[in-house]
Amino acid sequence: MDSVRYGAQNAYAECQYQFNKRRWNCTLIDPITLELISDVMMRDGTRESAFVHAVSAAGVAYRVTRDCARGLNERCGCDQSMLTLDPQVRSYDYQGCSDNVQYGIAISREFVDAAERGKNASSRAILNLHNNRAGRQVSHPSWRGRGVICSGN
Repeated sequence: MDSVRYGAQNAYAECQYQFNKRRWNCTLIDPITLELISDVMMRDGTRESAFVHAVSAAGVAYRVTRDCARGLNERCGCDQSMLTLDPQVRSYDYQGCSDNVQYGIAISREFVDAAERGKNASSRAILNLHNNRAGRQVSHPSWRGRGVICSGN
């Protein structure tokens, strides 16, 4: 699914932006040894790995949601719940396409959490799932402004 891939790319770009002045700047390959360094770094329960898990889950949820609203994904569409509200209840004249955030979150959960699900509920897997969930929370309108905490070790 292109939306998932682009969401992951957006998350990677955001990670590089957020860490651009740090020693580790979200680089995935060691320029000297050409080894994949993210696997080693991601196994540690650091603040950085917590951020990567959260921003990855948020990036996928956001991109899937956005692509659904724009009609770019044939598997989903607009959130129709606003149309079911009585026009007297709505504070504005609704026209257009609402973001289907629940679908974006569900796809993020399916793809991003998949790596942690087969790990027999280890403490690291539980922590990573928590950080993934924290990232998705910032995508959900009812959770905005409540403060989201990502946990390292």
